[in-house]
Amino acid sequence: MVPKGGAVARPRSNRVWIKRRRNPSKQDGTQTVSLTLQYRDGKGNERFRSLGPQTTEEQAEKARQQLQYELTGPWSDDPQLFARQFLRRYEDDFRALCDLRRIEFHQEVPEGSLPRFIEEFVKPQWQEGPPHLLADKMLKCADALENGWLPVPDDFLWQFQRRYPKEYDLLLDYVGANLTNLLEHVSRLLIFGSPEHVADDLRELAHEKGWSSDPDEFVRQFSQRHPEEFALLSPWIDIERKMKTATRSPVEIVKALLEHAKRPQTSSSSDDEGRTDAHPSVVSEWQVEPSYLHRK
Repeated sequence: MVPKGGAVARPRSNRVWIKRRRNPSKQDGTQTVSLTLQYRDGKGNERFRSLGPQTTEEQAEKARQQLQYELTGPWSDDPQLFARQFLRRYEDDFRALCDLRRIEFHQEVPEGSLPRFIEEFVKPQWQEGPPHLLADKMLKCADALENGWLPVPDDFLWQFQRRYPKEYDLLLDYVGANLTNLLEHVSRLLIFGSPEHVADDLRELAHEKGWSSDPDEFVRQFSQRHPEEFALLSPWIDIERKMKTATRSPVEIVKALLEHAKRPQTSSSSDDEGRTDAHPSVVSEWQVEPSYLHRK
């Protein structure tokens, strides 16, 4: 959480300790010792940073001093060092922001995420104010990821997908699986309403436009929303009968139908009315007796 007044939290302790950790015994019975830095980050969380078995005492002391500066020194005017300071002081928030921009975060080597982090978050805002205000803004953004909503349409929709995946799938299907259309709709809503209200409106819309479990209504919805796929599948599958016997949710059935519509259909046998049996893959994947899928 961001402290009251918007001030960036300060570390509870400016001390960084060098700890000696014994590594697992080798086959010959010998043991090596690795040097590890122990410290608390800007929110008081205890952290450990291994320096490896080859690190000397002198190298460990230099690393300790560097880490202590990153934790407690003034925010740097250099974007590279500023990003390292933010990583050391607020690693959890750093990871949340990386996740927002799909930046891969390596637990063992978090520094590997710094180049893209700098490009995505530091450089675009570097000239807008002093470094400590940028750090404060980034903390607020990370806090909103966990406890609130971001007002930027792309970020807002990413949050909505993570928090309400079923509703997101329903909305995406409602706009014809066109992410651009959904993003434009969200953008218009955010102009006139707060992110919290927009999230509530989207959930209501998803439930209103969601797939019905009633077989007749489901067929009507599917034929209107996916007319091409419905025309392709209807000679093969009795969708209404499928709905009466299926154990999957309507959303899962829609996904299965759309997937089957992409596959080539081959004729097998025909009944008296000229309708063919369901494609074998449809029967096996739905795990329903073929008689439930064939038209009578």
